[in-house]
Amino acid sequence: MKIPHDPEEILPVVDNQDKINGKSTRKEIHAKGQLHREVGIFITSSNKILLQKRADNKKWDTSCAGHVGIHQTYLKAAIRELEEELDIRLKEQELHYLGKELLFHTGSKINNRFVTVYHFHTTQEKFNIDKQEILKVQWFTVQDIHNIPDLEITSGCKELLKKYLSLLIS
Repeated sequence: MKIPHDPEEILPVVDNQDKINGKSTRKEIHAKGQLHREVGIFITSSNKILLQKRADNKKWDTSCAGHVGIHQTYLKAAIRELEEELDIRLKEQELHYLGKELLFHTGSKINNRFVTVYHFHTTQEKFNIDKQEILKVQWFTVQDIHNIPDLEITSGCKELLKKYLSLLIS
């Protein structure tokens, strides 16, 4: 399995109030379960939500997601991730803040993080995906989402959809 990110990239480590209290490598953060920052972006169109199937674990995840860099805000990281993963260029005011969640995950990697969740609506149907990170993207109805088996969706995406699905699709 090819890791699409540099395991030696330095990322901020935060406390339980989301205040930066150190820094560590991506590899070390996930090995030790250190609390860090990530973004998750949901893209909607015509009562459907775009999800991505990740290349690393072959599971469905938010439309776009990623770590917040050492000198980045959550919003800047979201804008960067959209461009890197889906070749979407947005202005900051085009992203809508939904909330911030504290998520914990243990498994093949420990992923304890604050995730700031954003949303935007589009009429775009096709995306130029980063094939190192994403196998494919697909539009899902609410019913489609409820039919995704638990083993085929990331735990983080599942938790975020549980909280935000009704806000995304009305």
